[in-house]
Amino acid sequence: KYETGISDIYDYLHAKAQKYIAESSLYQALYDKEIAISYLKYILEEYKDD
Repeated sequence: KYETGISDIYDYLHAKAQKYIAESSLYQALYDKEIAISYLKYILEEYKDD
């Protein structure tokens, strides 16, 4: 869209920003998942010892 001249620089930068926001959200979700898995493993270890 930008390269064909239909759009302006604002739309191009806005689209790039949205892409980076989406990537950031993905990485945050993956990080949160790893924390949840680690916590679950910790809880299961605690109850396994009982």
